[in-house]
Amino acid sequence: MMDAKEHFRSQEEIIRDLKAELAPVDEEAFATHLSRLVMEMDSRAENPLFEHFQSPLKLITYLIDLYYSIPDRSGTEQVTDERWQRIAILLDEVEMNYFISVGFPNSGDVFHDERDSKIEVALPTFISYFCNADLSYEEQILERLYRNCQPFDGWIKTHFGFTVQDAATLLRHIRDLTNDHYNTLIRNGAYYQLHPEEWQKLTSSFVARGLEPEEWIDQPELKNLKELMQTNPGSIQFISAEEMARVNIPDDARKRLLEFLTYDKTAASGETVYYAGKHLSTDRPLLKINDRYLLVYDKFAVEAIYNRLDYTLTKDSKIGQKYRSNKDLKLEKRVLDLFQRFLGPKAHYYPNYSIDGQSENDLLILYGNACLIVEIKDCGFRPPMRDPVKAYDKIRSDFKKAIQLGYEQCRRVEKAIFDNELLTIRDGKNMKQVLYTAKTHKIQDVWSIVVTDYKYGPIQTDLHHRKHPINCIL
Repeated sequence: MMDAKEHFRSQEEIIRDLKAELAPVDEEAFATHLSRLVMEMDSRAENPLFEHFQSPLKLITYLIDLYYSIPDRSGTEQVTDERWQRIAILLDEVEMNYFISVGFPNSGDVFHDERDSKIEVALPTFISYFCNADLSYEEQILERLYRNCQPFDGWIKTHFGFTVQDAATLLRHIRDLTNDHYNTLIRNGAYYQLHPEEWQKLTSSFVARGLEPEEWIDQPELKNLKELMQTNPGSIQFISAEEMARVNIPDDARKRLLEFLTYDKTAASGETVYYAGKHLSTDRPLLKINDRYLLVYDKFAVEAIYNRLDYTLTKDSKIGQKYRSNKDLKLEKRVLDLFQRFLGPKAHYYPNYSIDGQSENDLLILYGNACLIVEIKDCGFRPPMRDPVKAYDKIRSDFKKAIQLGYEQCRRVEKAIFDNELLTIRDGKNMKQVLYTAKTHKIQDVWSIVVTDYKYGPIQTDLHHRKHPINCIL
C-alpha cells in the first residue's frame, strides 16, 4: 500500500506556512476577525468563513497562540477573504495531519493485530480531547467555582488579590458591556425597520431632492444605518479601559483580575506552537490591544478562572489536601442533591453507606422496585499521546482509576443484591449501625451509575469497545 504519510506534510512545515500568512496581519484586525467568527458560529453550516473549519473554537484558541508566537510582529494588513481561505485550508491540513498520524501510524495500513483495537480507542479519544471544545454550560462552571473555590476565598485573596465573587462580578460586567454594545448598534440601525412609515417619508424626500438611490446612504439622516452596515461584528466585543473600570468591585481586585486573565503576548514568542498541546489562550483569554480589551469568547474566561484556581489549590502543599477533600465532599453532596430533586421524597437515599461492614460506597437509592447504585469519581484525565499504542495504555490507566473502579464498586453491590435474600445497608462511618435491611426479591431493576467530574471522551459512552478491558457499562 502507498505510504499515506507521503501525502501529508509535517506539522512544522504547516506551521511555517501559517505564520507566513499571519505575520503581515494587523493585530486588531486579527482579533476582530476571530471575534466575528465566534459571533457568527451559529450560521457556520452555510457561512463561507467556516468552509474548511472542522473544530472552530479549538482552532481559534490555537490561532491566538500561533499569532503571538511570531516574533517582531508589525503587520498592517487586514484579514481578507482570500487570506482567510488560505489560513483555513492550512488549519484543516493541521487537523488531518493528526488524524493520519494517530489513526494510521503504519504507513496508512492496519497492523492486523491487537494494535488496531488500541488505535480504535486512541484515535477518537485524541480527536475528542484536542479537536472538540468543552460542551459545558457557563452556569455549570460558575456553580463549580462557587462550590469548590469560594470556601477558600481567604487563600485566593492572599495569593491572587481577588475573591470568587469579584471574579463572577467582573465576568457579568464584561457580558453586560458587550450586550450593551450590540443592542445599541442594532437599535440605532433598526429604527426604520421598526417604523416603515418613516422610511417611506424619508425616501420620498430623497427622491424630491433629486438624489439617486446610491446616494441615500451618505445622507445625514442615515448616519446610524451606515454605521451599522460598516461595522465589523467582531468589533462589538471590544471594551475600553474606562468601561472596564466601572465594574462594582475594588480597584485593586479589578486590576489583579485583569492581570490574571490578560494574555501574555511574549510567553511563546519565537517558539513552535502545536495544535495538540496546551494553549495559553484558554488560561488567559483576555486580549489587551492598545487601551482596549477583547474577550474573543466569554465562556473561556469562566473556565480559565475556575481551571487555574482549581489547579493551584489542588497542587498547593499546605492547603491542597484540605481542598481536595472538601471538593470530594461537595461533589458527593451535589450528586445527592440532583437525585433528590429528580426523584423527590418518595425515594430513600443512603449516602456513604456499606453493604459488607468493611468497604464504604458513595450513594445507594431505593425507589419503588428499583435500586440505583451510584459511585462518584473526581479523577483527572491526562492529554492523550500522539503514539496511539502508547496513548491507549495511558487512556486505559486513567479510565481504570475512575470509571472502571467506580463500576467495579457498583458491581460488588449489584452482586450482593442478586446473591442474597437480604441486603443490609450500614452507615459507612459507623459500620455497626444498620440503616435499613432490604428484601432483594422486591428489587426488580438495578442501575449502576458512575458520575465523573471530568470528560473522558468516547470511552465514557461508546459500548462498541466493551470487548476491551478499558470499558465498562455506565
